[in-house]
Amino acid sequence: GISEQMLYGIIAIENGGGPDVTNDISKARGVAQFLSNTANQYGLKVNENQDQRADPVLSIDAAGKYLQVHRDLFAGDVGLTMWSYHAGAGNVFEALRFYIIDKHGEDIGSYGETMDDNDSTERLRIEKRVRDLIRAEKIGFYDLASNDLVKSKVISKLDDFTETYVPQITA
Repeated sequence: GISEQMLYGIIAIENGGGPDVTNDISKARGVAQFLSNTANQYGLKVNENQDQRADPVLSIDAAGKYLQVHRDLFAGDVGLTMWSYHAGAGNVFEALRFYIIDKHGEDIGSYGETMDDNDSTERLRIEKRVRDLIRAEKIGFYDLASNDLVKSKVISKLDDFTETYVPQITA
């Protein structure tokens, strides 16, 4: 369900497609630029003996799985899915949290605080509330990126090119 164009666009933006490229700051590696813990989560082996992030076939397959999971997590919104690939789901949820506080006066809670708990009913509640709001209000990347509270609380701390990420991939 993820188009090849979307997948390869993300790879091109993340690192240009080099199979052994490593980000000096984050230590993300490979064509899909996975951090080691995310790589392990999506089936790639990363340990002292091997690092499958450098295998383009395995990395691209894992990137597709990641995008499928996050597309469902963000109610099918492609922009939020792409941003989660770049900035991490926790940052997108934090942006959504501040957007919802600003627009509704409702604090849905901190998704980041629930991420270490695999059986978290609180995390599931936050995910459901976010999906419901995304669907009902058609909340997208532009809504978040143009919101002053989100800019000051989340985007300003990312120290990257988040504001142009989705247009670059779309182009």
